[in-house]
Amino acid sequence: KEIASIKANSKYDVAKSLWGGTWRLPTKAEVQELLDNCTWEWTQLGRIYGCKAISKINGNYIFFPVKNGEYSSSFWTADSAESRYNDSAYSLMITKDFVKIGYEERHEECLVHPVTK
Repeated sequence: KEIASIKANSKYDVAKSLWGGTWRLPTKAEVQELLDNCTWEWTQLGRIYGCKAISKINGNYIFFPVKNGEYSSSFWTADSAESRYNDSAYSLMITKDFVKIGYEERHEECLVHPVTK
C-alpha cells in the first residue's frame, strides 16, 4: 500500500507499535541534524560492531549497530522518499566509506533505531 508518510499515521510506525509511549521512528530532519552536528567513528561495544555518532556540542553519542558480518547498515526514517518508486522511504545509510541520507524501497530490510522525548 502506498503511504505518503508515517509521521502523521503512527499505526504504521514500527517503533510506536512495538514500544508504545512516545517511541517512534526518527524523521529525515532529525537524521540530518545528526549528520550536521556529529562526528562518526567505527567502534565495537562489547561484541557488537557499529558506528558512534558523537556530538560536536556536548560529546554525547548514539551507537548504531551494523548487521552481523557486514560493514554497512541502513536505518529507517519516518519520511517517504521522492523517488521513481512510490514505496520508498528515507534512511540513514552507514558504511565504512560514508554516512549519509539515502532511500530504500519499503520491502528492504533496514534496521530501526527508535527515538523518544
